[in-house]
Amino acid sequence: MTDAAALKAEGNKLFSQKNYPAAIEKYTAAINADGQNAVLYANRAACYLSLKEYLNAVGDANQAGSLSATKIDPTYSKAYARLGTAHDKLSEHWLSVNDWQKALDTLPPGDDRTREQYAAGLRAAQLALEKLKDAASDRAIVMNSRTTTLPWVAARPLLPGLVTRRETRSSAWVIHEAYQACFLTFLIIFHRPLLMGRLGLLERITDAILQDNRVFHLTDNNFISNYNRQVQLEATQSQAWPESGPNQIKKEALQRLQQHGWDNVRSALSVTIRCWIMRGYIDGNLRGQRQAEIEFLSRALDILEWGVKPGQTSPAVTGAPSLRLLSFAESAHSTNHLQDLEDLLRRAEDQIREIDENPFPTDTDAAPGWVLAFGDYCKGHAYAMKGFYYNQRGNKELQAERKTNPDAGHEFYRQAAAAYVASAECFPQDDETHAWFLSCALQAMWSYRAPIRDQLPPLDKLRESQPLMLKIWKYSQMSQGGRDMLIDNTLRRQDTYKAALANGTATLDDRRAAT
Repeated sequence: MTDAAALKAEGNKLFSQKNYPAAIEKYTAAINADGQNAVLYANRAACYLSLKEYLNAVGDANQAGSLSATKIDPTYSKAYARLGTAHDKLSEHWLSVNDWQKALDTLPPGDDRTREQYAAGLRAAQLALEKLKDAASDRAIVMNSRTTTLPWVAARPLLPGLVTRRETRSSAWVIHEAYQACFLTFLIIFHRPLLMGRLGLLERITDAILQDNRVFHLTDNNFISNYNRQVQLEATQSQAWPESGPNQIKKEALQRLQQHGWDNVRSALSVTIRCWIMRGYIDGNLRGQRQAEIEFLSRALDILEWGVKPGQTSPAVTGAPSLRLLSFAESAHSTNHLQDLEDLLRRAEDQIREIDENPFPTDTDAAPGWVLAFGDYCKGHAYAMKGFYYNQRGNKELQAERKTNPDAGHEFYRQAAAAYVASAECFPQDDETHAWFLSCALQAMWSYRAPIRDQLPPLDKLRESQPLMLKIWKYSQMSQGGRDMLIDNTLRRQDTYKAALANGTATLDDRRAAT
């Protein structure tokens, strides 16, 4: 038995034991011994699929310009099936349809069971593709560009006063700077296609979304197609790896570093990372594909963590983890699995600790919105995820014990309220997020029947922040989703409490729940 065959056998045994990382090591060693064996790449791709590392799986199954299973053996049906599975997991159904068809076309006759499996994969991919065509229009963030009270428009006239008062803690800075960062990109992609070809647009729009993703809006149906052409241009110019997996990129980046130097590699890595961040954001927020969003953001962070020095900060280093954390929260909300919630809590606590240990630079040259967005805002979102975790745990305990335990869920709700208050304090008073998370804190307080004395301080802060928030955020995605109704209903509780305290029908120690 050759060395490659022996290593393959060891890898197969480890795979059957579901020890996928160890199996990958064996298959990799086998590939190093016999790089022309398509089965080895396909087997390693199966490991990556089991680990949910779908981009690496794509790389092993079919990586343009590199050795892969289908490049070595274009008739290897199983490799196309694994490629189709990976593309399906990435919501790239326009690719998986072709993969499953090739799997069927290259499958030898006589294996009817496998043929039916591949046919089922093709039918599922075709159905998913049809649904995907409608998803963007259903979820698109469409706002009328002629509306003069959009947040970035409303923020602009407030800036001179902020400058005069030397007030840097305002959401006006954040949304204004985010809009300025992507304005040229929107202008070119939406209205000036002849100017497309200008490099650096991907960096501008990515930085804007990382600074404040509320700035992203569509006013033109051609955005995605024009954006994709821009990505293709910048990826070609920089020789980036938008379709490769992290493992392949790390290998090729080191080779290119020796041949062409750091500037060449830095440009390619930057474009690759930003392609993935934008792809993840579009998949999650326009197509509703949260798993694909998490995958692309995770791969971007994989390369970032590999390529940056410890303690180094940048918009991508600080902002991408926060964006991914929001994706994990959406996923955990949809599944409501305890394991997903625990994972969310761990990631939120890690983000808070990372920001505390490596704060975003606050030197005098940094724009105020930049400092807020990549410091307090990221920390605030992490605290909000902790609040969400404890609230969900409270709901689970209440559901399980409501008949036997009158205080079921109360300790979790108490921790949720504390986390939401901490989150709100990270945002300026004039940010709608400050008011929103104060409302979330009060909802949690009602769930554990907090004393009136504990509810009044956040109610007072909410009352104070509402008019400030409306100056900038009167019209926003959150306002369209029922924000103002929630806040108004919450503030009515303050009026009720004050009236009851004044007429003596309540005391500060009275515990009040939701009514």
